[in-house]
Order: sequence, then C-alpha cells, then structure tokens
Amino acid sequence: MNSIPVRQIDQTPPPDRYARGWHCLGLSSTFKDKPIAVTAFGTRIVVFRNSADQAVVLEATCPHMGGDLTMGKVDGDVVRCPYHEWGWGAGGRCLDIPYA
Repeated sequence: MNSIPVRQIDQTPPPDRYARGWHCLGLSSTFKDKPIAVTAFGTRIVVFRNSADQAVVLEATCPHMGGDLTMGKVDGDVVRCPYHEWGWGAGGRCLDIPYA
C-alpha cells in the first residue's frame, strides 16, 4: 500500500502584532493575468487581480480540499482551485461552486 503524504498544519502561534502600515508583496506589474505565489509573514499566499483590476490576496491553500490556488486560474473576480474549480474571491469567500 502506498502512503500518501499528509500536509502538516502550522500550529505555531501568530505574532503578537505586525508593523503598522502597508507591506510590499511585490511590484504591481507582477500581478496581472494569473495567480502569483508570495511568501509573507511565514505564510504562503496567492495574489491575483479581479475583473475590476484590484489586487486580491488570499491564503494559497484552498480550504475545500487543500489545493494550491497559485496553480489555479483567474476567472473574473475569483481564483479557481485546480482540483475542483471552486472560485475564491476577495475576503476569502467562496463565490462559486461548479456543478452545485
């Protein structure tokens, strides 16, 4: 029987606070037509632009089945998980579940 690796969930406590103000994740021109992986504050995140050309930042792991959102595709206002194509939008909300 093959063993499937299990992703370990980071259980370290979050920092007491972050520095006030904005935190640069990259050049605006970097975030165009596809999801981009960025690591910040010890967390892997995904950055993409929605249909209004606004930058959207989410945790890079799909809450549904753990898919890597940086490997998905941008579709209007959502980034789609590469596994089941659930659509995640600004604020981390699931905005679309295909076939439901």
